[in-house]
Amino acid sequence: MSRAAVYSLLVGDTELSALGIGASNIFPSNATDDPPATQPFLFIRWEETSPRWGLSNSPGKTSMSLWAHDHGGSYNRINLILERCKEILEAASHVVGSDGYILTQVDWRGASGDLVDDGYKTLTRNHGYEVVSRKAPAA
Repeated sequence: MSRAAVYSLLVGDTELSALGIGASNIFPSNATDDPPATQPFLFIRWEETSPRWGLSNSPGKTSMSLWAHDHGGSYNRINLILERCKEILEAASHVVGSDGYILTQVDWRGASGDLVDDGYKTLTRNHGYEVVSRKAPAA
């Protein structure tokens, strides 16, 4: 799956950076117990993968969700973050990641309602995606 390509697309975006999202606050799913106390943060959660064309050794479609959290009293910044992520990911095509996988296509699958995370004491929402990837050919 295209973990490195997705991460590099999000980390490298200046609009997300202006919203407070960058390398220091984008995490794999639940990878930190101590997220930033004042900044928004984003979790990338990779879920189930279905084999491509019935080949068990070839990644195909993978479900992924992005969880945006914020400490403010409004969902406005969360919505802006998730919408920008959607623009970035839906425009991505054939992005080679440093992990040897190529991000072929990303399709948005929907959004959650407004949620509260009692553990992190944040407001949160998420967007779901279907990510299509393939292994880069050997050089």
